[in-house]
Amino acid sequence: MKYLFFVLIIVLFCLPFIPKLTSSSKLSGEPISSDSISLINAFDGDLSTDFKSSNPSNGWIGLQLDAQYKIKKIGVAFPKDAKKEDYLLGILEGSNDPTFIEADPLYMITEEIKNNKINYFEIKSTKKYEYIRYIGPNNKNCIISELEVYGDGKENTNLNSLKTSNEEDYYYQATNLPLVVIHTEESVEPVDKENYIVCSIKIIKDNKVDTEGKGKIKLRGNKTMELKKKPYKIKFNDKQSPLGMPAKAKTWNLLANHSDKTLLRNKLGLKISSLFEMKYTPACQPVDLMLNGEYKGNFDICDQIEQGEGRVEITKMSKKNIEEPEVTGGYLIESDSRAKEEPFYIESQKGIIYTIKYPDEDDIVPEQVNYINNTFNLAEEEVYNNKFDKIDIESFIKYVLIEDLTGNSEVFWTTYITKDRLDDKFYFGPVWDFDIAFDNDARIYPVLEKKNFIFKWGFPAGTMEKFALIILSNESTIKQLKDIWKQFSEKKITKEILVNFINDESKKIYQSQKLNFMRWDVLNKKVLVNYVARGSFDAEVDYLKEFIQKRFDITDEIVKIANSTFINTEYERRDGPHFDIFEN
Repeated sequence: MKYLFFVLIIVLFCLPFIPKLTSSSKLSGEPISSDSISLINAFDGDLSTDFKSSNPSNGWIGLQLDAQYKIKKIGVAFPKDAKKEDYLLGILEGSNDPTFIEADPLYMITEEIKNNKINYFEIKSTKKYEYIRYIGPNNKNCIISELEVYGDGKENTNLNSLKTSNEEDYYYQATNLPLVVIHTEESVEPVDKENYIVCSIKIIKDNKVDTEGKGKIKLRGNKTMELKKKPYKIKFNDKQSPLGMPAKAKTWNLLANHSDKTLLRNKLGLKISSLFEMKYTPACQPVDLMLNGEYKGNFDICDQIEQGEGRVEITKMSKKNIEEPEVTGGYLIESDSRAKEEPFYIESQKGIIYTIKYPDEDDIVPEQVNYINNTFNLAEEEVYNNKFDKIDIESFIKYVLIEDLTGNSEVFWTTYITKDRLDDKFYFGPVWDFDIAFDNDARIYPVLEKKNFIFKWGFPAGTMEKFALIILSNESTIKQLKDIWKQFSEKKITKEILVNFINDESKKIYQSQKLNFMRWDVLNKKVLVNYVARGSFDAEVDYLKEFIQKRFDITDEIVKIANSTFINTEYERRDGPHFDIFEN
């Protein structure tokens, strides 16, 4: 017993001299910010003084530490008269570059906190940083009374060396979804779809880096680009397979889904495409997006529709392929109502307007343009003579069924078609763009009252509707239509499968949708061509489930009674693709 007493005395005597491995110290450094005024107010220990940025966006304040530290916690205080909107979605970042172009998020404020006192946030990131900053939420001046940073003391800043060389750093995520983090040079925002901006891109999944690299970013889309929540196109310098998606490629899309308050319509449309076993269905996964230290909301990262392995798998072309058989493919064309806005487009002999997406304008040569033009004209002429040898009827039927089941007003508004080498046929697909499908378009609402193929109320490009009606009215096509629908609707595509998919996906994005609609307050507002705003995410999802079950039965009825007379019945439609509603 006396030996234990002596051991205890020795331990107590030596305890002050043993390094405190779990301790953290308040760190000091040089104040830095987006502005040069009142910096000291955020570090003077006085809650009655504050820093306020001069601009209502992109304002920030932070510290340049004297070394790289593992950050343990950060304290922030806001003025006593601050509103929650002044700090909600404010972000704390760490960087080892003074420009913050490769900064990592450390924490995002997502709940209301107490004013006029310091609130402490635990930082779980294991990486060391020299530069720490707080960025105010968008459209709000960055205003803060105090900023405190705590990290490993100098005596144990080398503790990171205890980490094995194979151990990965731990990173912050805003929700359970992967987090896409992008910073542009000088925090410049993309403003158009013509000009890329240089950036760094990092994708964090399960708190580890999934994908990272240098690249560039620009806006994408047409009408969706005019909305407040912007869609983007990113292009890595080197090919990547983010989140394990099938393609290894440079270019990827970030879809904003701003007019779709379920945030699920594009994923559901693509799921239906995959269930119909289309030759190619674009890969698509939900993510959160932070751009230049601002939370942009819930997005889908998706394939770019282009030739390539894991994407549209048609034969690769070169400028030397100008004679048969090489000149016969592969080609990716797009019949598009906006084709005439492009620098180069083709109008077929019967009035279908299209652009050539592959080979693109930089790689295609006149011989290839002439070939695809002449070949498409020949296929079109045969269709008008009720010959379909040059059209793949199976892909055409699947395309029509997918668009009908989804109630997509943009069926034949924009249509991708492929032709491969040594194959005389044109194939329909891949499908794309479902954010205003599923009864989300005031121009054709209510879709559930439309008891014929939906393209008869939509806005097909050029003469695509007449082209489609000729094919669909043929007795052989009608028989194949009935056979394909029966084959897939009895087991592979059922109401239960589709509702279960919606349930699973809505649960997956539930955390993210809360932050998305905190950032974009539109649940009670009509956006783009919404017919109605139902007021909540749950209500929007419930209607989506109700719609798909009812539309399934309607499509089933349409297919069963389909004949040439029924298909060619005339219906009134609105005149033209008007977009009367934007953001109210």
